[in-house]
Amino acid sequence: MLFCPVCGKGIPPPAPSGLVWKHAGAKRPQGRELHNPELAAALASTTAFSQAEWDAFGIKQLRTDDFVRVSGDAPAYCRPVAGAGRQVNRLVCQTCR
Repeated sequence: MLFCPVCGKGIPPPAPSGLVWKHAGAKRPQGRELHNPELAAALASTTAFSQAEWDAFGIKQLRTDDFVRVSGDAPAYCRPVAGAGRQVNRLVCQTCR
């Protein structure tokens, strides 16, 4: 949980950008599964993308509970890292904006 530096209230993390992913293990996670063969293949070899690479996947409105089954023989899943790749100058709650 992140906290507002002005008032101390808890605030949700920024939405994931899709530029950075993390391994989520071999068990199917809870959440929304994205079916994108190009992304699934790419995640077999990297978990970081440039903005141009991410845009080429054509995925819009990525959520923190999204996941992808990585291409390969053994089951493996990845999730986007919330806020990674986004520039955040000052993260404050709605009240303090």
